[in-house]
Amino acid sequence: MTDNHDIPPVIRDLLVDAEKQLAVFANALGKPFDYSLDALGRLEHVLGEAWPKPPKNPEALDILVELFGAYFGESLRRIYGGRWVTGDGLPFLQGPHHPECKLFPFPAIYQKMAHQKTTESWVVAYCIASRPNWVPPPPEKKSFFGRLFRK
Repeated sequence: MTDNHDIPPVIRDLLVDAEKQLAVFANALGKPFDYSLDALGRLEHVLGEAWPKPPKNPEALDILVELFGAYFGESLRRIYGGRWVTGDGLPFLQGPHHPECKLFPFPAIYQKMAHQKTTESWVVAYCIASRPNWVPPPPEKKSFFGRLFRK
């Protein structure tokens, strides 16, 4: 793992264990988990193949979400920039140029493991929102139904 002082200790500790778990899959696949975009594709594949259904034990699911969520988030941070924000609530990534750009990697991995939802849309969204010229969309003032029946 790259020595990086920008990683909060709680995330750094999770990454040590995540790397150990992913080393087993890297050996089987013959390709590394090196925090690259290609490795995120391998992570998506491994999570779907190794856990086509969520673990029956909720504690096991929580541990896997923590490990792979830390790896997922740290990969995005290394690829697109940003910083980890920890404290109250779930840790999240804040984009490199805009405080409004936030990504919560642990729920993204939970959705993958518990419901087989792809992580690709999260990667694309963080990529786009991490650009210097990105502008957050204005908040909608109308409800969902109000937007549907707009004249």
